[in-house]
Parts: sequence; C-alpha cells; structure tokens
Amino acid sequence: IRSEVLGIQISVKMKISKPSTAFAATKSIIMKNIKSSCFLAGLTALLLMAQSRSMQHTEQASRTLQQKHLDYVPIRGSSTAQDPKADASMNGNVFSKVSQIPSRIMKSLDAVVVLGGGAPTSLTEPPLYVQARCDVAAEVVQLRAQDAPSQSPSLPILTLSAGTAHVPQFSSSDGLPIWESTASAAYLQSKYNLTNLYVETTSYDTIGNAFYTRTSHT
Repeated sequence: IRSEVLGIQISVKMKISKPSTAFAATKSIIMKNIKSSCFLAGLTALLLMAQSRSMQHTEQASRTLQQKHLDYVPIRGSSTAQDPKADASMNGNVFSKVSQIPSRIMKSLDAVVVLGGGAPTSLTEPPLYVQARCDVAAEVVQLRAQDAPSQSPSLPILTLSAGTAHVPQFSSSDGLPIWESTASAAYLQSKYNLTNLYVETTSYDTIGNAFYTRTSHT
C-alpha cells in the first residue's frame, strides 16, 4: 500500500488476514506517518528560517565592517607579499614574530591571552602547539619587561578553556579534572617562573573562550 504525504512517499507492507483489520492497521500506520511527516516538514521550515536569519545577520555584519573601513591583515603564510616582514608593515596588529610588535603597542597591552587546544598529557604539559603559544606569550611578557621596566607587576597572562567538547577530559590520579587552562598556566610557571597568571576554566569552545574572558576577567 503506497501513499504520499507532503512529498514523502510512504510504503506499507503487511500480511492481510482480515480486510477490516488490515484497513484499520493501515490507516493507523498512515496517520502516524502523516504526523511524523508534518513534524519533519515543520522542523525543516524552522531550520530554513534559522538559516535565512543567520545569513541575514552575516550579511549585515559584513556590511557594517565594510562601512567602518576596517583593515584586515593576512596571517603568516597567507600573504602574497614577497617580503616576510611585510605583515608587520601593514595597517593592522597581526605579527608573525614577537620582535615585530612596535613598542607603543607593547606598552599599551593589558594582558596576554593564550587559547587552549586539546587535552593535556600531564599537569604541566598541554599539547605541543599550545606549548608553542605559551612560549610566545612568555616572550611577549619578557619583551614588555624590557620595554617598560617601570611597570609592575609583570604583564598578566590569561590561559583559556576548561576542555574540548569532543575530547575526553584528562584527569589526575585522584580523579579530578585537569583543565586545559590549568595545564597551560602550570607550564608557564614551571618553564618561565611566571606568577602573574590567570585561568579561565568554564568554556569548552572558542566562542566560550571569548565570552568568559570578557565576562569573568575584564
């Protein structure tokens, strides 16, 4: 028995013993499928509306950025310039090396923020690429101390992230979780003897990193 509801074809296969019973059973199955189809159609409509709304917001944000004439600086490796120092000379604040950061920017910094990036392997060992981020953060703090020795205490570092949503949480021997930000801070403390450290232990993605940095630490 075949039927079509809202463009969705429904097929029912069954053994027929009594015509009246078969008709009642088939009617029940078709009605259930109709309800399911209506639900799916409504859900699809909501998703399409949400997608359309999202696209509208994206286009509006793009227009706003264009109106403000904001400058965009390519990250290292995406620049078409032949000179590797070209990134630092462009109108923006993206640099491929700490040494390229102008003194005026270095002196104006309030803090250094280090993103998380995966479960640590021990209390003081975040993933290697996160260790590299921490190394750069420490280099910024050290350079800032040279440029502005009168400013005390040292430039604070805020390490981010409780964990990664799709990665199992690393735990200590007593079963307590070791946050990504805690491991990054411990790495900075043990390797560079830094003490002006703060940790954000609430977020599980980059959007959360930004939100809780703003709401909890500024």
